[in-house]
Amino acid sequence: MTPELLEVYNFAKNAHENQYRHAEVPYITHCIHVCDIVENFRNVEDFDLIVAQKIALLHDTIEDTNVSYNDVKNKFGKAVADGVLALTKNYNLDKILRLKDSLERSIKTSKETVIVKLADRADNIKIINPNWSKEKAISYLEDSKIIYSTLSPYAKNLIPFLNKSLSHYENLIKKYYK
Repeated sequence: MTPELLEVYNFAKNAHENQYRHAEVPYITHCIHVCDIVENFRNVEDFDLIVAQKIALLHDTIEDTNVSYNDVKNKFGKAVADGVLALTKNYNLDKILRLKDSLERSIKTSKETVIVKLADRADNIKIINPNWSKEKAISYLEDSKIIYSTLSPYAKNLIPFLNKSLSHYENLIKKYYK
């Protein structure tokens, strides 16, 4: 990890301190996974890798921590802060409108933001949240399909990866909820 990315990582790690995913996994692990997926996307898609990696590491900080847009902007610049803000859910909207709003803001913000949104969802559907019902897992799959179909025109070279990711999650649902 470059010194520049290490600074972003440390900021995100501190912001997500004492947050966990699926019980005992430190939340920062998810941010690292999203960053790794973004890095793998560079082989097939054209975008600013460093900006996308910074957004990936910080993508949930405004939404899930006390970090503000201005904190991110002052520390890492407007492009990164705009990307993180675009990926932050607007909880003032109904759930159905929230997803549409998030996707529209991602598209309007930057290709890097679109790439991170796709990478985030790809990481999220690698496994099934053990606390979810079958209905919740299926609903998440349907949302994933909406995300992929809406954003794939902006990252056409990722379509085979996205399809494989969805297929994997569908198979997990079939196995997990027999």
